[in-house]
Amino acid sequence: VILDGRTDYEYDLGHFRNAVRPDIKSFRDFPQWIRENLSDKKNIPILTYCTGGVRCEKLTAYMLAEGFTDVAQLHGGIVSYGKDDDVQGQLWDGLCYVFDKRIAVPVNRNEHVVIGACVRCGQSTEQYVNCANLDCHRQHFQCPDCEKKTRRSCSTACEHSSRHEFPLSA
Repeated sequence: VILDGRTDYEYDLGHFRNAVRPDIKSFRDFPQWIRENLSDKKNIPILTYCTGGVRCEKLTAYMLAEGFTDVAQLHGGIVSYGKDDDVQGQLWDGLCYVFDKRIAVPVNRNEHVVIGACVRCGQSTEQYVNCANLDCHRQHFQCPDCEKKTRRSCSTACEHSSRHEFPLSA
């Protein structure tokens, strides 16, 4: 089992092929998610991965304490994996979410697979934006056409919100 040790929105931006997507909004949700989804896999090999390796340290330690017998982690995380000259980010699709102004970075240096789809029209895109409704600000995929047409809104309700900002790029 290849377990993504990140949140759902990070997985949706990019992930290893065939990795398990945790249905969590916050890292603190992992214990319950593991109990509900992996308790029958305590004796099979599990590899965890995360952006830089810190969350994997905690996740792996937790799983071992819960009785999992064969848990390993991707040391250095996705970022190190993508920089490794031998593997060059192989088997990674999409981008890797990072917690700075870049939002996302490429990982696979040999094959670029776009996995994002616009929340409004379904077109393939890697553009990841914040909803312009001040009460929402949900990060979502949105193609440039829909960004302009919907004023960077993730839904019709947000598009017509009275607390909608007007980004300069739209």
